[in-house]
Amino acid sequence: AFEGRAGQEAGGMVVMDQTTGQVRAMASYPTYDPSNLVGGISCPTWRDLQGLSPEGECDDAMADEIKELKAEDAAPVPKLLNRAIQGAYPPASTFKLASAYAALKNGIRTPESTIADPGFERLCEGDGPGCLKTNAGEQPNGEVNLAKSLTVSSDVYYYKIGRAFWEGRERFGVTVQVSQVMLFLYLVVGALGVIVGGMIGDRFGRDRIIWISILGTLPFALLLPHANLFWTGVLSVIISLIMSSAFSSILIYAIDLVPHRVGLVGGMFYGLAFGLGGLAAAALGLIADQIGIIAVFKLCAWLPALGLLTFLLPKASHR
Repeated sequence: AFEGRAGQEAGGMVVMDQTTGQVRAMASYPTYDPSNLVGGISCPTWRDLQGLSPEGECDDAMADEIKELKAEDAAPVPKLLNRAIQGAYPPASTFKLASAYAALKNGIRTPESTIADPGFERLCEGDGPGCLKTNAGEQPNGEVNLAKSLTVSSDVYYYKIGRAFWEGRERFGVTVQVSQVMLFLYLVVGALGVIVGGMIGDRFGRDRIIWISILGTLPFALLLPHANLFWTGVLSVIISLIMSSAFSSILIYAIDLVPHRVGLVGGMFYGLAFGLGGLAAAALGLIADQIGIIAVFKLCAWLPALGLLTFLLPKASHR
């Protein structure tokens, strides 16, 4: 924390171990030599400890001198105050580190992305309290990226981060109960898709239903990162229905390729389907910790495109 003015700087610093809370180092400035207090304190030493010039009086006149300096907005900076443990400072920009980390982790910002900082940000219409927020001194900072936002302490940059989190609250800010309902709908529709897809495959051919499950899913998946909570649910149901429609066709396709190993093919099919799904979920979770869940969301939207490799499948001898 810093206080004071040019020529009268003061501040305190505490270095802590973030994992244990242990204090590693502590400092306060301006400082003094404790040995000067041994054997009594002279008037010049006492004045110096009060942040005044050594020359002068130490009686009531010194108190009046301090009052006059405060009235002139030139208050002395006392040395006896241990600012590391006795100073009271608002957290202010220290929390910008936490906000920056949250923005990076959730894909709200990248280190390179910039915003325009005109020196102010309007959070609401009108002149109500809290509607207009400004940088210190209303200082404009121009184009600001993450590093510059910390260097110049751009308040506007972090107001915009807060706005982005608020505007995106509907996408992931759901309760456990709502998440369970959406997952239930996804699974139920998936089971329906398997049944309907099997009947359509019998009528129009397995190759066609496999291609439909891929090409039909891809456009809806690409829309997902741009949808709100309601449309995310609608699109997820459509995707589940279309994607699962090829389930039975793919299984029969595999059995046709290895006709004398039906049990082996069935076991491998179900084992790989659920086993790889679990491993992929864990892997995506690790990736989300590194690049943010929104970035993973956008990445997964393209995964159905891998199904285009279907053209490499051998042609079925019969349907």
